[in-house]
Amino acid sequence: CGLPDTVGPHHWNAVTYPDDPWNTEGFYDTDADGVTTTGFVIDSGFGFDNNRDRTVVLHLSDGTRVACGELQLVPRGVSRSLITDIGRYPGYTGPLTVTGEVFVDFFTDGTFDFILLLDGLEANCVECGIHIHEGTTCDDANLVGGHYWDTTEFGEDDPWVPSEGAFYGSDGSGMASRRFFLYSGFDFGENVGHAVVVHAQDGTRIGCGVLNPLMPFKTSWPEVVGLTGREAVAIIERENPTVNVILVRFGSPVTADFRLDRVRVFVEADATVLEDALVVQTPSVG
Repeated sequence: CGLPDTVGPHHWNAVTYPDDPWNTEGFYDTDADGVTTTGFVIDSGFGFDNNRDRTVVLHLSDGTRVACGELQLVPRGVSRSLITDIGRYPGYTGPLTVTGEVFVDFFTDGTFDFILLLDGLEANCVECGIHIHEGTTCDDANLVGGHYWDTTEFGEDDPWVPSEGAFYGSDGSGMASRRFFLYSGFDFGENVGHAVVVHAQDGTRIGCGVLNPLMPFKTSWPEVVGLTGREAVAIIERENPTVNVILVRFGSPVTADFRLDRVRVFVEADATVLEDALVVQTPSVG
């Protein structure tokens, strides 16, 4: 983006697609304040490697280029992603069969990018609800629960509302693609395993899916037993960037809760410097 002449035209594989897909799929809309949360899915014929370090250009309605940024690889651990396949809500017997995917990408400040790609919705649904719920199952409607947010931080002010961006809109064929940014007070690990619920225009729960890590990372490290705490931490953080690694003296009291974003590494009980002490049992997620 340093020099206008080096930015170039649209980037797509003309061998695969003779017609430029950016002309029909690559657009955004703004509200009265000039804000947009537009998201779209596009196949340019190029994958990850052919898009890295390319420029992204923002145009005005008349085509004028007004902004530019360069695509870069996100460092390990900066964001952590969850995904779910949406299916029919348990016990729902209506005519709709919702399918599709939801991606939730968490950032280090606790905010997340919520992306939905859905089909089988009612046509022309306006500001219809989609939320992460308290429950951790889509098998039993009685266990799905209500909206999931940190009441110690927000009180009773539910952030999963249209005014905060938590909604979707469908077209005339019942398809929807949208993204919004939200902060619920709960981070990546606290959202793993929770249900995403899709609502109809009248609030009926019609779709459901359970969030799981987008990429399956390693969860157990027997090979680090006998290494120093410092060596074990480096290996675990490299092989699973979604977890926080904690060194603990063997026999020390710990909480009994289970967390998918935590690994405790138990080292020698009489250690003075935990990083230099030897690991005495297999570390695992929990």
